[in-house]
Amino acid sequence: MKLVIIVFFVTLLFCNEEEKYTFINKLKEGHRVTYKDDYIMTFNIPGMGESRQGSNHTALMEYLGERDGFYLIQSTLSNITSINILGDDISSDYDAQTINNIPCLLYIDVNGEIDHLETENEYMEDIFNEKYLGMLENNYIYPFGKNAEEISVGDSWTKVRDSIIFFMDASGSESFMSTNTVYTLEKVKSKKGIKIAYISGVTSLNCEFQMIINGEFMDGYTTGTFNNSYRYDIDHSELIRVTGVGKMQGEYEMLDLNFNTKFNISSTTKRIK
Repeated sequence: MKLVIIVFFVTLLFCNEEEKYTFINKLKEGHRVTYKDDYIMTFNIPGMGESRQGSNHTALMEYLGERDGFYLIQSTLSNITSINILGDDISSDYDAQTINNIPCLLYIDVNGEIDHLETENEYMEDIFNEKYLGMLENNYIYPFGKNAEEISVGDSWTKVRDSIIFFMDASGSESFMSTNTVYTLEKVKSKKGIKIAYISGVTSLNCEFQMIINGEFMDGYTTGTFNNSYRYDIDHSELIRVTGVGKMQGEYEMLDLNFNTKFNISSTTKRIK
């Protein structure tokens, strides 16, 4: 009888042990992965109407190894579609088409962020900056921050970033952002033999941005919140899917006009092979 009780206690002890996970992308030389990205942003400009900016493309990423203290990733965008609508005016983003199927080298620092990039032609750099250093954050080693270690289901952790440089468009104008993100590991499931983590993220942000709308300069200060959901391939240490929606509101200036407006942003990134 005592033996049965001891066996039951040991079994219960191991069943109650929580499995812990660490979310760090493992960069393996020669590894290739392809993602499809979709993005849309809408807001109103008094007297001009609603502005809708949307784009989608496919990104082939290949890890090439290390160079000069950086991790080197070659990325090639293809099937690029980009369109801008302001009121009744519709215009295609021809700049985006110029980088279709043109490789770009991303130099990733030890923190997993892009330090700089190299392109085939110097004039393409601003176009690639918009694609890779836009408002949506991306970290190639620590997708959920360096605190995402030894995480159990139900745990939450925080990532804080200050003075992030980003680009709203291909004009080369720098914008700045600070963010505070709270992640939560919602659950872990196995699908087709692959262990998948489901993670939610809520980001509060403050940013000062500059952009060009129909040839006119616009700048402002805004605050907002983004809600993201992630699926992460634990076995292969890489993202499967990211979906997000965000709202920002603040004060802006354009054509000597000061106004308050709200931005609505949605995005989806999914691994396709």
